Amino acid sequence: NHVISASILNASKRIVELKSTALTTVVTFDTTLNAGGTFKRSDVKYIRITNLDASAVLKVGIIGDTSGAWQSVAANTSIILTGTQIEIGATWGTFANTGSIAVIGSAQQQLEVFVATT
Repeated sequence: NHVISASILNASKRIVELKSTALTTVVTFDTTLNAGGTFKRSDVKYIRITNLDASAVLKVGIIGDTSGAWQSVAANTSIILTGTQIEIGATWGTFANTGSIAVIGSAQQQLEVFVATT
């Protein structure tokens, strides 16, 4: 599978090793900044979180201002997002800004975080 965007100017790719089973923030979003794991919300075009573990499940949380949504990511698979807006709830309302992406896994579990921005 390929995602092609002529407007991508920057890509951040890093491997994260979890120290424990505690909630760990791996990406944060801001309105003005693209530095050190924080990305300008309007510049983000593609996010991929890959569970590099051969057997353990990774829980990925897309956290908004007041709530979030969680997705289970099986071993050796990825979750892909193409923006930073989320809708939480059983009925349609309005989109909210994502503030961060957090994960819960097992100690020493590794994941790849890839973010492409304009």
